[in-house]
Amino acid sequence: MRWDSELPDWMRPSECGAIVFLWFDWQDQKVINAVPVGEKIPERTLDWLKAHAQEQGRPLMFVERIREGDQFTGVRCLGFGPAGFRKQVEQLKLTHQQSKLMQMFSSVKT
Repeated sequence: MRWDSELPDWMRPSECGAIVFLWFDWQDQKVINAVPVGEKIPERTLDWLKAHAQEQGRPLMFVERIREGDQFTGVRCLGFGPAGFRKQVEQLKLTHQQSKLMQMFSSVKT
């Protein structure tokens, strides 16, 4: 989260359980993107992000980690917003390198 972020202070990763990005675009629209600090974004945080996205008229993309036993095996991309956006997001296949990047971001402590 940047110092000039439109998000409230409790949306810091250490407090809300997610890392939130506000600078991605989809069809000339700013997208809210959220990556969990743990396996999933906590329900309270995800509910707030969905309401904020709807209030701002912005799509939301978020991910859930996929685990098999004790191993992280990838991420599932999910969308909230227009049907076309949701469909596109859910068809995303992250490369191994992108998946590693997501894992790196989730281990950041702020």
